[in-house]
Amino acid sequence: MIFGATGDLTKRKLIPALCNLAADNLLSKQFAIIGFAGNEYTTESFRKTLSDEIPKYSATKIDPATWAWFAERIYYVRGDFQDPEAYKRLSQQITEVDKQHNTGGNRFFLSGGGPSLFSPIVKQLGQIGMTKEENGHWHA
Repeated sequence: MIFGATGDLTKRKLIPALCNLAADNLLSKQFAIIGFAGNEYTTESFRKTLSDEIPKYSATKIDPATWAWFAERIYYVRGDFQDPEAYKRLSQQITEVDKQHNTGGNRFFLSGGGPSLFSPIVKQLGQIGMTKEENGHWHA
């Protein structure tokens, strides 16, 4: 999960780095990315935008077959970081991705939005059952 997925961090650093890992066969086959942001994208248009932009920022040439494998594992959910309805859509997308890519419920959350968004994001993730408390600390 990448919160703020339409920002520069995603296209300049995260996606190129993950593509390099895929090219070196260092990513699990049970892998997918769900981007979350407020921009007017669909999964298809988000994939297309990344397909157009990533070659500009990747330090190495990305093999078309690697990109095709990678791109089919990218999803997008549009929503405001404080909107409970958006997180319900996110939860549905997570469930679908888990089934389609056999991710086994393994999740990693990254906020590219900045410190002020951390608390609202974790709160909303808690509302959809994506966080838990252990020893007095919250985990997403």
